[in-house]
Amino acid sequence: MCDFLTDQFEVENKAYSTVNSYRSALSSILPPVDGTLLGEHPIIARLLKGMFLIRPPQPKYTVTWDVNILLKFLESWEPLNTLTLKQLTLKTVALLALVSAQRSQTLAALRVDFMSKTQDTIQFVVQDILKTSRPGKSPLVLLLPAFPDNRHLCVYLAVSQYIARTQPTRQSLNTQKLFLSYGQPFKVVCASTIARWLKMALALAGIDTAVFKGHSFRSASTSKADPLGVSLDIILKTADWKRAGTFCKFYKKDVSNDAVYAQTLLSTSV
Repeated sequence: MCDFLTDQFEVENKAYSTVNSYRSALSSILPPVDGTLLGEHPIIARLLKGMFLIRPPQPKYTVTWDVNILLKFLESWEPLNTLTLKQLTLKTVALLALVSAQRSQTLAALRVDFMSKTQDTIQFVVQDILKTSRPGKSPLVLLLPAFPDNRHLCVYLAVSQYIARTQPTRQSLNTQKLFLSYGQPFKVVCASTIARWLKMALALAGIDTAVFKGHSFRSASTSKADPLGVSLDIILKTADWKRAGTFCKFYKKDVSNDAVYAQTLLSTSV
């Protein structure tokens, strides 16, 4: 196991986090050594510690994109009832990602049967096992408030319209999952599809997707909220981060004018 992990780190140039995942996977299937799980053996632990010191994990992004560029683009896609299903899907998932600061995995796990709705709030309770799930931890709750100040950017209205538009398809598929594919054959989508949709929304807004992918929504939205005076406690709770250090080290970024296109494709149609 030491030889394999070392080869992955030195020859294949894998990141520490990747090698650590290999260690966990191998430890779950290989027999213990001296009564200790192989992945927790002192020799393996020292090896991984050395790899961490040599090549510590680094944030994927050093800067982030300007949320205002995407918002201005999404604002142009109105009224909702005139949008194509593809446009409505992209707008809904993009607004939801911005408001919730959640991973694609979480958005793909949303279900309408675990949704409650009032006159001004939609709430989803996520029952699936997520990356941050732990024994004894309460299910993640997503709150989506209405935004009467600008109905064109209201996630409450977008989600409501999306659910109504896709309800016949949801019934035919006998599923309660929120997000479904917008083209035939209609089906439930996975996290990778959600990430692709988010990347597509960025590209249509003129943001450089050679640099920024779907996961960058978490950094962009929370980095935008921080200077606007949103408390750190609210940011951590919304994004489901336990420690402030996670936000400050990996997600809190400055907006780089060089990393985004200044264009706003208001006339773009999907």
